[in-house]
Amino acid sequence: MSLDRDKLEKIINNLLSNAFKFTPSGGKVSVDLLAELRTVIIKVSDTGTGIQEEYQAKIFERFFKS
Repeated sequence: MSLDRDKLEKIINNLLSNAFKFTPSGGKVSVDLLAELRTVIIKVSDTGTGIQEEYQAKIFERFFKS
């Protein structure tokens, strides 16, 4: 499997940083990894407030903040 290790590290660090930043004290942050043949899925979830539905479509826009 070929990948850009530096970019993957930045993505995971960003996801975890945001999960910890927006999860209240006593909340939960979890990371799940699923690997099948040539596909890897990394899922970061938390018990924070989440992103309002009207902003969810914009999360991949560069520098977007809600």
